[in-house]
Amino acid sequence: MDHLIDFNTDSMERHADVRVYFWQIGNELQRLGSECIARPDLDPPVDLQERILYDAKLVREGREYLKESKTDGQG
Repeated sequence: MDHLIDFNTDSMERHADVRVYFWQIGNELQRLGSECIARPDLDPPVDLQERILYDAKLVREGREYLKESKTDGQG
């Protein structure tokens, strides 16, 4: 059965199977245009609380990007 992803609400950011998809998009957006070498400034934080905030930021950015893409007719 297919399930639709609702980009208009942040509740989808809490579903593990969708959250990882948003995170991957957010991570790619952060690294977009960077060289194919390791960049310490793009490494995730080591501190657990900072990492939780970092991951939440990537998830939100990924969802917002996909929401805007859909609005623009790109997906």
